Amino acid sequence: MHVLESAMFTVDELLRFRSGERGLSLVLRGFLNMIWYPVSYFARFYIVVLVAAYWVVPGVVLLPYGSQFTSVRPFLAPFGTALALLAVANLLVNYFLSVGSARFAGPLLGACALETLLMVAFHRDLGQLLSMLLLTTAVLAVSLGLLYLLDRRRGRRQMRSLPK
Repeated sequence: MHVLESAMFTVDELLRFRSGERGLSLVLRGFLNMIWYPVSYFARFYIVVLVAAYWVVPGVVLLPYGSQFTSVRPFLAPFGTALALLAVANLLVNYFLSVGSARFAGPLLGACALETLLMVAFHRDLGQLLSMLLLTTAVLAVSLGLLYLLDRRRGRRQMRSLPK
């Protein structure tokens, strides 16, 4: 899932219009955008529908794989939630990288240390390991989200203090 979203993001970035762009390059990007964006929105919609279908009927995801995988059914929801939180954290890390800020490094290193400590201390079974993974990804996503909000608030204050 992460690879698919990364690939789609890369194509989005390649097709993004750039200031000062002229001529054939501009026309080509416009034409490719007309093709790419409906395809990408359909793919993203399809992924959301699949995830929603899983939440409504969790067993439907395991149907193609047979009955030998029904034992992992209780672990799919926490693992999926942890991956979704990791995707949010990844999005926020990419934001900080795009604005040239390394402020995300502290929470990221802290989450790495927390995850390692928790998994060393609590590793009785797979459920407990997934709980620790879910906890650390939640802490990481929330801390990066708060850092993002502080960054945005600081930017607004700086904009207000500029002379008009």
